[in-house]
Amino acid sequence: MEIYIIYAALTLNNLTSFVEFKGTDFESYQNCKVFYKKHKSAIALTLQDHLIKQSSPTPIISHMGCSPRNVFSATRRSI
Repeated sequence: MEIYIIYAALTLNNLTSFVEFKGTDFESYQNCKVFYKKHKSAIALTLQDHLIKQSSPTPIISHMGCSPRNVFSATRRSI
């Protein structure tokens, strides 16, 4: 069974990295999309707050969405 996650692509100085929004795993893409759409603003605010506290300069959130967890390498970060 495939597990879906909410992720964000972060960009800083032409480099992109990915972070997983930790808290909920989803058993279907549809369930992930429904949760993401309902909580998109809160997820973005939580991520932005985390980035400001962790990094200087602060990366830009270039994309957020749902994806199978196995798409990302083992080097992803979780927040």
